[in-house]
Amino acid sequence: METNPTFGLLLIAIGALASGSFYLPLKYVRNWKWETGWIIQGLFAWVLVPWIVTLITVPHLGQIISESPSKSIFLPILFGAGWGIGGLTWGLSNRYLGIGLGTALPLGFTAALSTLITPVFQGKFSAFVSSDKFGFVLAGILIALAGIAIAGYAGHRKETGLNKQAGEKGGEKNFRKGITVALIAGIMSACFAFG
Repeated sequence: METNPTFGLLLIAIGALASGSFYLPLKYVRNWKWETGWIIQGLFAWVLVPWIVTLITVPHLGQIISESPSKSIFLPILFGAGWGIGGLTWGLSNRYLGIGLGTALPLGFTAALSTLITPVFQGKFSAFVSSDKFGFVLAGILIALAGIAIAGYAGHRKETGLNKQAGEKGGEKNFRKGITVALIAGIMSACFAFG
């Protein structure tokens, strides 16, 4: 296969657009129950569209799957299911924390954890830790975790201030529940690194 930087950049742009607007369709179905909108979005985003694109772009897909070792089939399914759970809980974190904080926290956890998941499951973690690159990677992870802490603190202060102004908790916002769900979403969404 020849390298095509222009096509590669186009794919990156399409992926960035899709990633940046994944929550947008749910804005137009606010009168639906959260679970209904999220399951329909998940069905299209994680099942139908990937299979349609794969069937169009991968020749001899059935043969490739049938000749693949069972471990090569099972592990992506396992990690894909973990990623799916992460996606569902990500939606809940948006529900309880709002889109800004409900996206920032799981994204930070995912970035930090997905960096480490590949060397762990490849059995190369000790070599990774002893490499020259590990210090930079660890610094990046610590910066991500510091960002999570700052965003979490800011979100808590904002919620406390809004609650004092309103005199009650509004809507479905719940900071403690949201932080817990965001942590689960971040951990499980890190499975995408292997799914």
